[in-house]
Formats: sequence, structure tokens, C-alpha cells
Amino acid sequence: MKSKSPRAILLQALKRKQRKNKDFSLRLLGKKLRLSHAYLSQVLAGKKMFPQKHYKQIVEALEIDEIGERSLKYAILFESLENSPVAMNCLEDLLKTVLPKINPSLTKYTERSEKNFILHSSWVHLAIMDLVTCSNFQDDPKWIAKRLAIPTSTARYSLEVLIERGLLQRENGKLSKTDLHVRFPTLESHPLIRQYHRETALKGLQHMDKNTDLASFKQRLIVGSTVAVNPDNLREARDLLYSSLGEVLSVLSAGDCTEVYHLNALLFPLTKS
Repeated sequence: MKSKSPRAILLQALKRKQRKNKDFSLRLLGKKLRLSHAYLSQVLAGKKMFPQKHYKQIVEALEIDEIGERSLKYAILFESLENSPVAMNCLEDLLKTVLPKINPSLTKYTERSEKNFILHSSWVHLAIMDLVTCSNFQDDPKWIAKRLAIPTSTARYSLEVLIERGLLQRENGKLSKTDLHVRFPTLESHPLIRQYHRETALKGLQHMDKNTDLASFKQRLIVGSTVAVNPDNLREARDLLYSSLGEVLSVLSAGDCTEVYHLNALLFPLTKS
């Protein structure tokens, strides 16, 4: 799968950083990395290769989240392959070892800024965004309300919010997503994100309690494990979960989509330090 270029990811991260800190500039980034402003400008223009040895410093300086960091790793790897015939000979081995840990399926997501975290104030907003992509979708608040078991007024309001935020658009009388794959990166806990996960986790529990028949049981998967943990392995475990998440989403969304599901993954300590 072709990923974004390293410079595209760098530019996206720089713009996001500048939205949070108007005083942050390419020149300031250069000072942090001990690289010239001119060199970084050429990198962003595609005239110079991404400075791989400064990879970690760039991730820290631009506050790139874990998925963004994986996307950057994947992009750097592919840029190296494209510019090295010797490396291309190793592509098969790389596909079996390095790439599965990065999971390129997550690199296709368009990042949205923190100002759109308001969409997480209700699970309905993101559910409608995916419902719009279903082949059986009907651009009718009443139909949406029936499918999501919500009031029609809620469906109508959510549509207005999504269109106003530029996440949905109407072209030639048809409603569609402006970006097929969207994510909202964050490096710290945020109250609206917490609220969203709380709501969706609760809906999962409600589905489990209210739908106890065999057919419903086969339509969902709720599993969990308790395990003694070596804290030094947490980063690797998180990486594996992210990678697996991307693979599962790719499988679920293949072919003719007619339903909307939510996938939660929880990993948290039961013991106190």
C-alpha cells in the first residue's frame, strides 16, 4: 500500500503544531533539530530526503502521536526503498518483519485538528459519518434516526454539525464524507474524548445486557483477559494493538457495507504503583 510521503506527514504535523502555537515556525523547528531553515524548506518542497537521523527529535518537537509516528516510519521506509535498488531486493523480508509492526492501513487516515473534538461530545456524530458510506444509506433524518435508535431531531442536528464542520458534504444532491478515513490525534487525555469512549463502552455493555439471544451473541465479540504485566513491554503491546486494530478495520470495511459497528479496545492497570 502506498503511504503518504514523509514530507507530507511533516507538513501536516507542522501545521497542527502551529494551530496550537502560533509562534512555532519552521525556523524554530530547525533550531530544535540543529538543522537550517533552508534545508527543512527543501525537505518540505520534496527537494531533499527526510532527515532520518533526526526522526525522534521531529516526533517530539511536533508532538506527533503514536499512529502518526507509525505512519512516518512507514513513509520513511518506503521512501528509502524507492531510492535504493538494494533495499528493494529486501522488500519481501521487510513485508514479513518490519511492515506488519507499522501497519500501513492506518497511514491513509486524514488528521483533523482538536477543534473537531467537539464531534466526540456524542457517539452519534461519528456513527452518522460511517453510516453515510453504507451502500443502503438514505439521506433522510427519519431513516438515520431509525437505524441508530435516536430521536429524529438528534439525527437532524448531527447532520447540520457534520456539514458545518466540513466532514460531510452534499454534491449533486448526494451526501458523502469529505475524507473517507478520518482520525483525531491527541497526545493527552481530553474530556470530550473520554466522554466519547465512556458512551461507546456503555453502549457495548447495554447491547450485551439487552440482546442475549444467540444471533446477537454471534454479531458481537466482547472478550477480556487479566494478566501479570512487565511495564517495560507496554509500548510494544500498544504498538501491536494499534497494528491489529488497523487490520481488523480493513477486514470489516471490505466489500458492501450496510451496517455500522464500534470497536473498543481497553488496556488498563488493575494494580496501583
